[in-house]
Amino acid sequence: MNNTPLISVIIPAYNTIDVIEETLKSIEAQTYQNYQIIIINDGSTDGTGEFIDNYCKNNNKAIAFHQDNYGVSITRNKGINCAAGEFVCFLDSDDTYATTFLEKMLSRQQQTNSNIVYCSFNRIKKNNIVKEILPFKEGNILKSFIEKSFHFSGILFKRSFLLRNNIYFDDDLKICEDIFFTIKAISQTEAYAVREQLFNYFYRNQSVTNSIYSTELYKSDIKTWSRIQSYLRENYDKEDKQDIIELVYF
Repeated sequence: MNNTPLISVIIPAYNTIDVIEETLKSIEAQTYQNYQIIIINDGSTDGTGEFIDNYCKNNNKAIAFHQDNYGVSITRNKGINCAAGEFVCFLDSDDTYATTFLEKMLSRQQQTNSNIVYCSFNRIKKNNIVKEILPFKEGNILKSFIEKSFHFSGILFKRSFLLRNNIYFDDDLKICEDIFFTIKAISQTEAYAVREQLFNYFYRNQSVTNSIYSTELYKSDIKTWSRIQSYLRENYDKEDKQDIIELVYF
């Protein structure tokens, strides 16, 4: 019997002791069960690391790694390199999956033999739930993504595609690093959609994007989008290149 997981779910964790259990429960509840959970403790100081270790002792599908606080990009890159699955997903440690997330994403991948499958999500703030409506384009979706980006946690990537094209997170970027990663991926392959909201994004006041350091975040945002523009100028060669460049110009 082959015990190799088909999907690896990569979870960076930093000081989320109050919420990570719900995240993990949402994976345990999946209707598709041939998965691996990679939890990477990024230097937490609130007991998250100890919780992860205890969790992995009681769940043979989960594996824990611990490191100093290097940031989410280095953490996710480590997950890509350590993953055993043919496919990888990235889930933040304070968000949750719908029970059919893995099943429906994998089913769409098998229908299309694609490198990327994406879905929509529910945006949750306190008791308010907003269903995010996406255009659900398929094929070359780069323009559509830049105009209305879908959430990074709602994507299934073929791991061999990422490795073959050296698609990783830029570890010096502090904001929108997930958007740049996604742009690098979807600019090189076709993507297909599951037209449903299959995970829950929880808006929390302690989010980095709500930090008081707004000036630094603004500078980081400019840095990321400048790099995106340079990347597309140098690497994107499809007919709509000029339109794409203009979309990311500021």
